[in-house]
Amino acid sequence: MPKLEINGARLWYDVQGDGQPLFCIGGMVLVSDQYAFTTPILSKKFKVINFDMRGIGKSAPLPSLNYREYQEQAEDVKGIVDALGLEKVHIWSGACSWIGIEFAAKYPERTASLIFFPWLYINPQARSFFNLAKEACKAFGTMEYWAKLITMGWANPKTEDWALSKFANNISCEAFMVHWNTLKNCDLRDRIPKIKVPTLMLIGAESGGRPKDFRDDIKYVEDSIPGTETIFIKGSVETYYMIDNPEKTSQIVTEWLEKHPIR
Repeated sequence: MPKLEINGARLWYDVQGDGQPLFCIGGMVLVSDQYAFTTPILSKKFKVINFDMRGIGKSAPLPSLNYREYQEQAEDVKGIVDALGLEKVHIWSGACSWIGIEFAAKYPERTASLIFFPWLYINPQARSFFNLAKEACKAFGTMEYWAKLITMGWANPKTEDWALSKFANNISCEAFMVHWNTLKNCDLRDRIPKIKVPTLMLIGAESGGRPKDFRDDIKYVEDSIPGTETIFIKGSVETYYMIDNPEKTSQIVTEWLEKHPIR
């Protein structure tokens, strides 16, 4: 698979299929693996682009730029889009929704549509969970124990072993610390009103444990971006729907892309 030299990094990316380009942005730990089960389905109709953010998975080195608001990571996405000679792409930003939000807000002329999970800032519940990962890294020097906690709470039993291996192997403790130092300060609520493209929030329906501010975030996006659509996928947890329900997820994404084609 190719690697692109950009902004002082070697970014791994992968392109499968032909048709309308769909740029997939995975979460901080799963990165491109987040779309491992939807890419084979969607690439039958679309050009599906995956990448690993720097310092995680198959991309290096660790970020040394100011990543507080994910502006540089949005530039990484733009660099790959430019290298592929694409004028516009659909953006599908999963667990790490900040990068997709930043790209769509900054480059509306390059964004055909935006699909994302409404995680706009780090709430107290998420902060506690990621701080637990930090303490596990300090104590054991590995992400393995935190990975087990994640898979216990999110993974479908059929994919639990797969998820555990990906969570444990994709990111080092050092890389986690660097990205968490960025993530914990990230708040992109002010970017939402700047998004002027068709927008879909795609959410696992089993999100009832989230605090009230999560529900408020959904309403905030719907109020700030006229015409926003929101779809809940039953039987899936938060941003795990593309892994435990890839067929239904791919059907929804296909219908969305066909509804908002690049002209």
